[in-house]
Amino acid sequence: MKWFVGLIVTQVLVFVTFLVMAIATTAQGSGSGTYSHALLEADRRMTEQMAVQTSMAETGMIERSADPSYLGALEEHVRQFDRMLALTP
Repeated sequence: MKWFVGLIVTQVLVFVTFLVMAIATTAQGSGSGTYSHALLEADRRMTEQMAVQTSMAETGMIERSADPSYLGALEEHVRQFDRMLALTP
C-alpha cells in the first residue's frame, strides 16, 4: 500500500513540475515580437504551400490532375465523403 501512495505522490509531483515548466515557458514568450505578424504569416503560408507542392509532386498528384477523368473521379469521391459526414444532402 505504501508503494501505491508513493507512486501517486510521485505522479502528482511530476505533473505539477511539467505544469509549472509549461506555464513558465509560455510566460517567457516565444520571441516572435521581433518579427512582424505580416512577415510571419507570409512565411507560414509559403511553408505550407511548399509542403503541399512537394507532397503533390512526390505522390504524382500533379500529373494526375491533368487528366479530366481523374478530376471527375476526385470530385465524386469528395461528394460521397461529404454525404457520409452529412455535410451535404
